[in-house]
Amino acid sequence: MNQDYRTFTRELRSQDLTRSLQRRLDVRAREAVASLVDGFGFTAPIEDYLISQSAWEHVHSLGLGPAQVFCHPDMLVEEPFISLYYRGVSGLSLKEVQEQARAVSAWEREPETRARKPRVSTEAARQVAGLVDGIVMVFSSEPDVAFLRGELLEATTPCECPTAVHRQG
Repeated sequence: MNQDYRTFTRELRSQDLTRSLQRRLDVRAREAVASLVDGFGFTAPIEDYLISQSAWEHVHSLGLGPAQVFCHPDMLVEEPFISLYYRGVSGLSLKEVQEQARAVSAWEREPETRARKPRVSTEAARQVAGLVDGIVMVFSSEPDVAFLRGELLEATTPCECPTAVHRQG
């Protein structure tokens, strides 16, 4: 009986994950960002958005638009669903964003199935955007990002995650 229950719950979780992936919310969030990009510019000094000059220049040197990489708080106010995209860019989980800034799970509900668009205050949007942009900024301004990513990806098992990367030479 216990084994049947485990098998049943595994199948349910698998089906739920499959349905979630088939909805392609990540793609829809990216499309939503692309549709909003033209209406929002980073008009204040970029430091007001917690973005360093070197990260800003690096993103521009790659030929990327700032909103493809950095989260503008006004975009979150306009369409909270896009926090899904920016969490993906920064590699933050729902739990991490909730612990460090605010809960965004209600923001990220599928737009077609939610009763109404969640109201997001400017302050809440700034907190989440600041968290995301702070993390993305580190990855976009550090010259050793490729080195660091390579070190982390070379870990062969989950328990071999390095706690620090030391530069050789």
